[in-house]
Amino acid sequence: MSADDLTLEEAATRLGRNRELVRMWVAAGRLTGRKRADRWFIRADDLARFMKREPIRRTWSLEAHKRVARNWATRRGNA
Repeated sequence: MSADDLTLEEAATRLGRNRELVRMWVAAGRLTGRKRADRWFIRADDLARFMKREPIRRTWSLEAHKRVARNWATRRGNA
């Protein structure tokens, strides 16, 4: 692993998206990733290219997702 490699979590944070969505993009070939020891890594320059090439449609903001999750947890009594 080099210094410019990002984990799926780090890439998702930079994109403002869920880690599983980023994993699906890698699996579909939309985003270049490399698997090492059962973990996916994305090079920072590949992520930058992806961000320029693929506009991220923000139908919901990350804050809206968190708000919905909090509301759901409150209704279920998990908060």
